[in-house]
Amino acid sequence: MKNTVLVLTAFLLLFPYKLIAENTLVSIEDGWNIEDERSISFAPQLSIDGQNIYIYSEEGLNDLEVIITDSLGNVIYYNVTAVSEYTTYPILIDNWNEGEYAIQLKKGSRYMQGIIRI
Repeated sequence: MKNTVLVLTAFLLLFPYKLIAENTLVSIEDGWNIEDERSISFAPQLSIDGQNIYIYSEEGLNDLEVIITDSLGNVIYYNVTAVSEYTTYPILIDNWNEGEYAIQLKKGSRYMQGIIRI
C-alpha cells in the first residue's frame, strides 16, 4: 500500500510538469558570420523564457529587422530596431498561444533564422 501511495504521489507531482512545456529554441540556421580578413563578425544570440524572447549581441546592431511568424506563416511580430552592444532586446511573448514560431533576424546581407517552441 505504501508503494502505491508513493507511486501515485510521484505521478501527481510530475504530471503538472509535463503539462507546462518548457519554452525552447528548437533550431537555428546561421548566415550571420560573414567575415572578411580585416574584421570579426559576432552573431546575435537568441534565448527564451516563460515571458520573453531575448536577442543579445556583443556588437551594436542598428536597423535589425526582427520577424516572427506562426506555424501558418502569419507575421505576428515585426519590428526594425537597434540592439546596443552587450545588451539584450526583449520581445514579450506571455500572451502567445502554444506552438512553434519561426524567427528571423536580418541586417543587410547577414541573417539568422530559427524555430522557437512555446
